[in-house]
Amino acid sequence: LIGKELGLSYTQIGFLMSAQHLAGAISHLPGGMLVDAIGKKGYLLAASLFWVGVPYALMSLTHSMWMLVLCLMLVGIGNNLWHPAAIPTLAYRYPQRKGLVLSFHGMGGNIGEALAPLAAGALLAWFSWRTVVVINVIPGLVMAILIVVLVGALATARARDDGEVNAGAVESKWNMRQ
Repeated sequence: LIGKELGLSYTQIGFLMSAQHLAGAISHLPGGMLVDAIGKKGYLLAASLFWVGVPYALMSLTHSMWMLVLCLMLVGIGNNLWHPAAIPTLAYRYPQRKGLVLSFHGMGGNIGEALAPLAAGALLAWFSWRTVVVINVIPGLVMAILIVVLVGALATARARDDGEVNAGAVESKWNMRQ
């Protein structure tokens, strides 16, 4: 629909998709280094969702193929910031069940990839593509807010647990000295 409205050829549409995936591939390694350097994985997860949503909202305003290229490249970068933050977060939170948790993570992504085209198609029955890309921002914003709230709650609980463990270690050492 976007290609038809903007008068794009199939080659140009293919270029758009290639640009998105190429930007994502190139950004994967720096994204992982950024996650390791910053360490605030929950906030980076939320930023990743935000980073994907804003370019979609901008897409609704564009009438240029080159603006679409830029927006899709930003979407690709945002998509690839997600995994370097999500995978270690899950592995840390569930150290005894890393394989299972990462399997659920991958399965969730695959289910999303399967259902998203159906949802988009259903929305396109009632709305223009410009409205649908704006609607696409809403779930990302909701999830970003939930992640910030829940990961903040997890960090608080983890700090409390770490404090209790450290206090117990200090108490054990004190008891051993006496």
